[in-house]
Amino acid sequence: GPPPPRRVVVVGGGAGGLAVSARIASSHGSNSCDVVLLEKNGGTGGRAGSRAVAGGHRHERGPSLLLLREEYAALFSECRPGRAMEDYGLETVRCDPAYQVVFGDGDAVSLGHARPSGGGISAAEAESRKKMDAYEGCAPGSGGGAERWE
Repeated sequence: GPPPPRRVVVVGGGAGGLAVSARIASSHGSNSCDVVLLEKNGGTGGRAGSRAVAGGHRHERGPSLLLLREEYAALFSECRPGRAMEDYGLETVRCDPAYQVVFGDGDAVSLGHARPSGGGISAAEAESRKKMDAYEGCAPGSGGGAERWE
């Protein structure tokens, strides 16, 4: 008879672990492959998850991973050729800014601003860059390091 299915164990149910699991599960055609996904938390999602905090608010743990829209689109088309993520009801909408860090004193830095149609940068991005330049004076390399994550 046919050989028993191979078993692959993926550790971590964040975006990377979920993507690898999907790619492995969809890449073996008739050669079945069982994928076991191990996750230490109560649910999958990793940094893209959130949790409830006081006052009915939610704390997002880092959905900046969703900045990689092209990667998610490629994942869907690789796993199901001829199908797009929109075929599964997944729609992405640009957020501006894409990412914001708010400090304990209320100060904030925003990254991932949309570019104005005429080029250049927006007033909000200019303000964030000014703050990052100030951080650069306190911790050399920190201002430019944050911007590279855009």
